[in-house]
Amino acid sequence: MRYWVIVLLFFICLPLTPETIKAKTENGKDVLLNSDGTWKYSDQIDSTKKMSLPSKSTNKLISRTGDVFLYYDPTKWISQKLDDGSADYQIQSKAGEIYARLITERMSLTMDYVRTFIEQNASKKTESFEVFEEGEKIINGTSIKYLKAKVKLYSNNLIFYWYYWTGEKGTVQLYSYSNNKLFDEKYDDIQNLMDGLVI
Repeated sequence: MRYWVIVLLFFICLPLTPETIKAKTENGKDVLLNSDGTWKYSDQIDSTKKMSLPSKSTNKLISRTGDVFLYYDPTKWISQKLDDGSADYQIQSKAGEIYARLITERMSLTMDYVRTFIEQNASKKTESFEVFEEGEKIINGTSIKYLKAKVKLYSNNLIFYWYYWTGEKGTVQLYSYSNNKLFDEKYDDIQNLMDGLVI
């Protein structure tokens, strides 16, 4: 019976928002209902993947939508606001070895659509695009999806790392990239930048 309650709650809430919905079963267990029709108990999200704002991330970027923020360490990163519509901000390491972009849009989509869009768009613009890791994390209290991909662009071997989310605030993408060697060397810095996302 409790499974029917979960399914019913999902279909009642589906038209309201495409993001993950929190609900309770008849016996009081917390569940997360996903926009793709799947669900899981809340405690099934790996608690080791819960993040909090990095302590040295003291500078704040405000999205063009005004309700998404990116905190970063000003001793390691510089940022540039973009007015061409391609992204909200370009962020790069002070050494110029790692790059990132924050993109926000007011339109809410499904997570599946955003995931497909990322792969299809990247595949059109690159020589090859291969996802090698993806999953879900809780970043500063928000459940987001992530993926990492090996990309070949103009004969350069790169690694791209995406966080993406969609919900009542619209759609958010934060991605970083560098060549394979530097990505591995600077992974802690990259992770700290990515974990500065607040939705």
